[in-house]
Amino acid sequence: MARGMAALMVATLVPAAGIRAQGGGEANGFDVANVHFEPEARISESYDDRVVRLPGGDADHDTYTEVSAGFALRNLPARYDLSAHGRYGSRFYSEYSDLNDDFYSLGASVGTGEAPLNGGVSADLAKTLNYNTAYDPASGNQPDSILRDEPSRRFKAAASIAYDRQVTERLSVEPGYQLTHYYQEFEQSGSAEWQIHTASIRLNEHYSEKTRFFAGAGYSLQMNDDENGTIGQLSVGMEGRPTDKTSWLAEVGYAGADYEQSGTDQGVVGSLRTFWQASEKVSAYLFGSSDFQPGYDGGSARRVYRLGYGLEWNPLERITLRGSILHDYQEDVGGGGAPDPAIGAVRHFFDTELSYAFARQFSAGIGYRYDKDEYDPDRQVVSVGMDWRY
Repeated sequence: MARGMAALMVATLVPAAGIRAQGGGEANGFDVANVHFEPEARISESYDDRVVRLPGGDADHDTYTEVSAGFALRNLPARYDLSAHGRYGSRFYSEYSDLNDDFYSLGASVGTGEAPLNGGVSADLAKTLNYNTAYDPASGNQPDSILRDEPSRRFKAAASIAYDRQVTERLSVEPGYQLTHYYQEFEQSGSAEWQIHTASIRLNEHYSEKTRFFAGAGYSLQMNDDENGTIGQLSVGMEGRPTDKTSWLAEVGYAGADYEQSGTDQGVVGSLRTFWQASEKVSAYLFGSSDFQPGYDGGSARRVYRLGYGLEWNPLERITLRGSILHDYQEDVGGGGAPDPAIGAVRHFFDTELSYAFARQFSAGIGYRYDKDEYDPDRQVVSVGMDWRY
């Protein structure tokens, strides 16, 4: 279903809960005219026990150093929300120096959620060196569609528009359209590119100023180099924003897909998204999705299932604990063969970080990452680092 695009937020190098708060409760950044600007920098040292996979299911380990600098900006409250972010960094290995590489991200978005017109445009370019499992609870921007443990360059662009026309005091009809372009190029194993056009119509019941129920239908056209596919969907759901820091959306439906090569499939689809600011010291998010996505590298289209959740907790004024978990499962539509061993495997990604803000602009932390993916042995990464934020 077409929805207005929200602002993109800057991603951290240790993608824990994705809800970063400054220890001690002091605000970051500064205002210039009508824009809030937040510069930052980071240096970290990591131990990775699976830098190189060896024959027979073994792996070799190494340590590496990362240095990076970035920024995030957003306009002050206005009818249109504008945001941008950027980051550039480099990684240096102790033993496997041939793996030294850089990484970066650059993105921007503009949109509005004020009735009756909802919509926006966004674009995001990034190069990552391993799995990109970061999730943004503010916009609902999920991890990469294709998760591989190798360097990749990814570009995403989206545009959407919807018009919420009031029929009665509590009922409205909302036609909408959304266009998505996705491109991802891997250093060792090919690339993927597709476009998705989605037209939809929803009937909204405005239960209160902050809560509404909806029912609707959508029709999508998915296009890539290998095949085209069409998807029809009926769904119902509800969404609300009880406070400025708490929001939720739940949608479930039934969809039928028809692809030129992969064949046909049907089943339950849906999405779940919630962010809960339980108190000044505790916040949490939960998201889930089930949908049809195009294939890649000559493989068939996919059913993709995801569930993720994260927590941020400040037990003491200057101490912050963050954690997140992502579960990912993908299967072929029509059993057309898998180009990637990740197809048909349940994968789990776990991140946690403990940080201490020893000054208003500086914090130090230790992080732990565990990847239980399709490769043996499982991967573990331990990191220590220091952040500077203006």
